[in-house]
Amino acid sequence: MSQLSSLINSPFFAVYSGVLSGSLSITGLGTDPDMDGLFTLSNFECNLPDYIPDHMTAQKVLCTFNQNEITIPQTEFQVKESRLVAAIKVMLDRWTFSSVEATLLTTTNKGIPVDIKVPLVRMKGNVGLDTSLVVADNRLDVAGTITLQDSEITAMTRSGASADYSSSTPSSTTPSAPMDMHIALKLLVDQKVKFVLNPILQGLVAPQTPIEFTMDTTEGTWNLKGDIVLRGGEVTYLNRNFYLKEGRIVLNETQDSFDPNLTIRAETRERDENGEPVTISISAIRQNASRFSPVLTATPAKSESEIYSLLGQIVTADSTNQNGTFSIGNMLIAGLDYSVQVTLLRKGEDALRDLC
Repeated sequence: MSQLSSLINSPFFAVYSGVLSGSLSITGLGTDPDMDGLFTLSNFECNLPDYIPDHMTAQKVLCTFNQNEITIPQTEFQVKESRLVAAIKVMLDRWTFSSVEATLLTTTNKGIPVDIKVPLVRMKGNVGLDTSLVVADNRLDVAGTITLQDSEITAMTRSGASADYSSSTPSSTTPSAPMDMHIALKLLVDQKVKFVLNPILQGLVAPQTPIEFTMDTTEGTWNLKGDIVLRGGEVTYLNRNFYLKEGRIVLNETQDSFDPNLTIRAETRERDENGEPVTISISAIRQNASRFSPVLTATPAKSESEIYSLLGQIVTADSTNQNGTFSIGNMLIAGLDYSVQVTLLRKGEDALRDLC
């Protein structure tokens, strides 16, 4: 099979190794043949590069030809430490493929690793599958349930870096694909699933949370819908991390509008000029991400200017020198400190949260 890979491989399916053996009998008219036979594919290795980067292996795959039908019965594939059972039926129209039907089911508690990108959203981690796929008339239909485990859902801004959620949407579908797609999936959250809404917040999703995703590239439409409760995480505001005490994200996003609705309550600790501890809280109730403007409060009570002053001491890293003048160097150091925090220390925070 490795010698045929250049003829078979594509972003949707790639073959790496395997030995195909068996026999096939072709009878009937040359324009309308009947095929009968049986093939065995041994030590098969493949993957779906755009969706399942890790290689899938199977010790033996049986392939039966019966006139215009090719059948692969339920076959177990190994994907790292997980197992995936797949069954496939291919219908032929003379010498061409008419349709392909497949069912995919994971049989272990640990899902298979995937990395899926759709407009403005990326899902990476382990998933359990109970799905069906049908390819016919240059159209791919996907339906079923996906269980998320130890995963991360990242909702990107349209620019990839800017927080301008309300700007106009680019093409509502993925770059031109070789076939139309119709997807109707129910995502069911299990353990250790993180939702990241760049650049505002990240948090762990409460288990058993359903999220629905649909897409129709023929109509140029997609929809991401869910009511997500967060248990722990961080809100980034004024160059500070506020630790999430309560969080909720309502999603009803389409190709025309990507602006999640947020309800959050988060806090951080600081000390005032007398060295006394102060808890600074931020809260937002049903605010869209594009208009995120939380209310600041403090315990013990402080005025808004006092709160900003407390936060500003950290933001500027005391960016005045002994003469009280502004120091660009100190501001750059403060920015570097924050960059180190969000890029290096966050990994340590995540590891500690997993441990606890």
